[in-house]
Amino acid sequence: MAVPKSEVSRRLIYKRGYGKIDQKRIALADNASIAHPLGKHGIICTEDLIHEICTAGKHFKEANTFLWPSELSSP
Repeated sequence: MAVPKSEVSRRLIYKRGYGKIDQKRIALADNASIAHPLGKHGIICTEDLIHEICTAGKHFKEANTFLWPSELSSP
């Protein structure tokens, strides 16, 4: 199984990243949209979210649940 590089994950989250707040899709436009639902887990900005996803840290489940599934276009 191949593991994506952190740079690929970073670009994907910055370009097409959305979060799930109250079952609604919210664009990750600023750090406040991340800090409000994930701040209690120590994730307060986009870089913290990316680090948690890429390293599978101790709050990976919460970070992964927060992220809305990315929609990719076909080649």
